[in-house]
Amino acid sequence: MERLESRTTKKRRTTRGDGQFRQRADGRWEWRGRIGGRRISVYGLTESDCRQKRDRRRRELELAPAQDRSTVAGLMKEWLAAVRPKLRPRTYEFYESIARLYIIPELGETRLGELTAARVEQLRDKKLRAGLSPSTIMHIRTVL
Repeated sequence: MERLESRTTKKRRTTRGDGQFRQRADGRWEWRGRIGGRRISVYGLTESDCRQKRDRRRRELELAPAQDRSTVAGLMKEWLAAVRPKLRPRTYEFYESIARLYIIPELGETRLGELTAARVEQLRDKKLRAGLSPSTIMHIRTVL
């Protein structure tokens, strides 16, 4: 017996990280995925409408300047506030002290767009010459 295949049941595979489109029970389309590390959901009446809204949202987030996180110090403070409820108290204190003592004094005024791997390596070399232990330098890099 021959099997009848429905052409409407074939789904197109997406690449990893592209997110997922689906039609909801109410008939609207939804896209779920990540843009810039954030989980985002976008809704539309049709799949193409949803795709356009996703692309528009992606452009907005990529072109938007980081307002309160424009420097390393701002990002560190925001990150510490975000991870505090998830960490044990001593772990949070340790991360905060590493940021306060070593990262913010050296890189705090650096804009995020100007932070490079070479700049981080310069910090590492400077701290090695200052006599910090390799494990402390590893912790600085981990927190950063």
